[in-house]
Amino acid sequence: MAAIRGAKRDAALLIGCTDVAGRWDVVTVTHALTQLADTVVEAALNWLILEPRDRAG
Repeated sequence: MAAIRGAKRDAALLIGCTDVAGRWDVVTVTHALTQLADTVVEAALNWLILEPRDRAG
């Protein structure tokens, strides 16, 4: 789960920097944030489902 949080933090920082710097328009920023959210939710759900099974052996 720490890896998911770290990746989310890094991606959000990159997206925010490109937005503030004016390198991406609002549509591109919104799309990137949406993709990030989808990916993070999917990874978190996979972790929740698979982690207990991995611990159980």
